[in-house]
Amino acid sequence: MHETDREAISENRGLPHWILPGGGHLWSALGPLFALHPGHLGYHPVLYQALLHPDSGMDVLLPALLPNVEPTPPRIPLPLRQRCAAAADAQEWPTEWNRGDRRRWREWPSPVGPEMVSLAAELNPLYMEALRKVPESQAVVEKHLLSEVMPRLRDVVSYSYCYLGIMTGPFYRYKIYQDWLQEGSLQSIPSLAPMVKCLRLVPLYGVAFLLLSGVFPLEYTRTAAFARAGFPYRLAYTAAIFLVFRLRFYVAWTLAEASCMAAGFGAYPVEAQSRPGNGPTIQAQPSSDAPEYDYVTIQNIDPYNTDFCASVKDGMKYWNMTVQWWLANYIYRRAPLQGRLLRIGWTMLVSAFWHGLHPGYYLSFLTIPLCVAAEGSMEKGVRSRLGAWGRWGYDWLQWFWKMRAYDYMCAGFVLLNLPDTLTYWRGLYFYQHLLALALIGLGYLCTPRTPSQTRPPIHSCDHPLPPSQHPAEDQQGR
Repeated sequence: MHETDREAISENRGLPHWILPGGGHLWSALGPLFALHPGHLGYHPVLYQALLHPDSGMDVLLPALLPNVEPTPPRIPLPLRQRCAAAADAQEWPTEWNRGDRRRWREWPSPVGPEMVSLAAELNPLYMEALRKVPESQAVVEKHLLSEVMPRLRDVVSYSYCYLGIMTGPFYRYKIYQDWLQEGSLQSIPSLAPMVKCLRLVPLYGVAFLLLSGVFPLEYTRTAAFARAGFPYRLAYTAAIFLVFRLRFYVAWTLAEASCMAAGFGAYPVEAQSRPGNGPTIQAQPSSDAPEYDYVTIQNIDPYNTDFCASVKDGMKYWNMTVQWWLANYIYRRAPLQGRLLRIGWTMLVSAFWHGLHPGYYLSFLTIPLCVAAEGSMEKGVRSRLGAWGRWGYDWLQWFWKMRAYDYMCAGFVLLNLPDTLTYWRGLYFYQHLLALALIGLGYLCTPRTPSQTRPPIHSCDHPLPPSQHPAEDQQGR
């Protein structure tokens, strides 16, 4: 790094600490987006202000999202840093970001979306490899090389605001977006038949949603009459609220998938073994002149498995599937914590942050690790010791508990604020939290202990060795 650049960064110009050399993780993550066309970024002061605002939380979130990137700051042109410093000195933040305006702040969208995090993670290896190959003295050659590797700002903005999925999803990687743009035979890819198959149950979902939302209004849960109702009634009403909640997303996400199919977006040959959010997992050539295509890449919901899978952990895999892939790859696997449950908790915390700042999101998402811990404890201590029929019955009981757990957690998503959510759970006696703790304890007690987990027997002080190693005295004892 050149001394002039280091001095320019080190000057006190109001930049948050994570954009100084100590924040190398962020430089490495966002460097590909800043290095190419710094002049263009100067025309987007709101974007700068969003990234540089001290209340944005990016100083904590981005290093945690990409903790393994190389800390070497890229050599970004000096005028860009001057523009960043000027934007930070101006402090012309939108009024909605005012620290005292909490209501409007909760409604302000997150400044960096999943697409930007995914793009940074995809481009970072290419960017660092390009920097290694170019000598420091050849700045002009470096600039042209990076221009060939990195996308233009216009392409990044087009990817971020592509009309396919901008409102309801699904999430897709930049490579999937580029494959769609570069596909030369979209007309030959089947779209009508997959779209009709995808939409066949949407009328049923829509009619059921309209009927049930009128019969079971959410506002009734805030009334004194609901508070006076018995526990079984409140439990059944909670299940109905969650059904209405699911039906709404079944309609929205299925329509979003169908819109992608209508455009031929996310279609890959079956041989590519695509996964939701990720796209193809293998580089396979079509086996025939008329290959069979699927749209697994943009599949965002699996209603059947969402409703009938047996566990809370599996239920998450079939709900918002493309975002679940994003969470697994960019949050869970890069979590700065050790231990499976801690990583799940961290992932749920970040997921709650992306949803918003309403306390209900955090209460619901942070209940999931407790339920997963209960499932794991019972699986190890009880289910593993049952026969075939016993496991069949156990799985149905676990399915019933899984559905009641999601009913319970849905309250935070629909009520949102802290008093209403806690009042609702108090009316249910916090039974899911207490039941999960009880199942963790039961599973622990039923787990068979291996010899290494049992304490050795304590022998008499007169014989420091076990009795079997004193044969003479054993004979006298007999």
